Amino acid sequence: MPLIIFTGGPCSGKTKSAEKLTQYLTEKGEDVKLINEESLGLNKIDYYTNFQTEKNLRAKLKSEVEKNLNDKRVVILDYLNYVKGYRYELYCLVRNLKTRQCVVYFKIDIDTCIEYNEKDKLYSNDLLKDLYQRMEEPIAKNRWDSPLLTVFKDEELPYEEIYTILNNGKRPNYAISTNSEISVSSSFLQDIEDVCKDINNQIISQQANGLSNCLKIDQYELYLKKIFSGNELKNIKQEFVKLCKMHPPKNKDLMKKSFIEYINTVQDRFI
Repeated sequence: MPLIIFTGGPCSGKTKSAEKLTQYLTEKGEDVKLINEESLGLNKIDYYTNFQTEKNLRAKLKSEVEKNLNDKRVVILDYLNYVKGYRYELYCLVRNLKTRQCVVYFKIDIDTCIEYNEKDKLYSNDLLKDLYQRMEEPIAKNRWDSPLLTVFKDEELPYEEIYTILNNGKRPNYAISTNSEISVSSSFLQDIEDVCKDINNQIISQQANGLSNCLKIDQYELYLKKIFSGNELKNIKQEFVKLCKMHPPKNKDLMKKSFIEYINTVQDRFI
C-alpha cells in the first residue's frame, strides 16, 4: 500500500492532521501505520542539536518506513521532511515496491508556526526559525514530490482526494531493485564515465580554488552545499551510472543535465 509523506515547517499542524487522517483511513477499513518521533518514543528536540544527530533521526524514520511499507498497509510519515534528497530516497522505496505515494505539504507561514508553538513550547524560537528556513519546498513537477497536495492555514486535509490517490493513483514506472539493466554499448558507458568525471573534476577544482558554491556548467547550475571528497563524488557517480543503465540518457547533453540534477538532489545525504 502507499506512502503518505507529510512535509512542512515545525508546528504547522502536521501531527494533528496525521492523526485525523489515520482515523479517517482506519474507518475506511485500511490498515494504517503512523510513523513519527512520538511513535518511536523519541524526543525530537534531542535530535536537532546538530546535523549528525538529525541525520540519525532521518535514518531511524526511513528504516521504520521501509520495515512497514508493504502491499497491505498505508504508511503515513509525519516529519518535517524538508530535505528534498531525503524525499527522493523515500520515493525510491516506493518505486522499488511498485506501490504509490503522495506528498502533503503544509504551507504555513512562519508567524503562524510561532503562534502554534507558543501553546506547546516544543521549540525555542531560534530553533523553530532555523528549521523553518531549511525547508526545500516540494515541487509538483518533481516525480519524488508528486502527486503533491498543498494545505494552507485553517484548511482541512483533502481526505477524499488522498483516498483516491491511494487506490487509483499512478504507480512509478520502474523499480531499480527488480528491473534488469538495459543492454548498453561500451561507447555509451565510456561517454557517461567521461561526462561524470569531467563534472566531478570541475567540482574539485571549484572547491580547491575557494570559488562560489554555485557552479555553472554550460546552461546548467550546480549548487554545492558542502566540500565533497573525491570518494564521495566517486560514490555519487557510481550510483548515477547504475541508474543510467536502467534508463540511458539519449545524448551527452542529457547525461550532463541528468548528472547535475542528480547531484543537486542527493547531496544532502552527505552533509
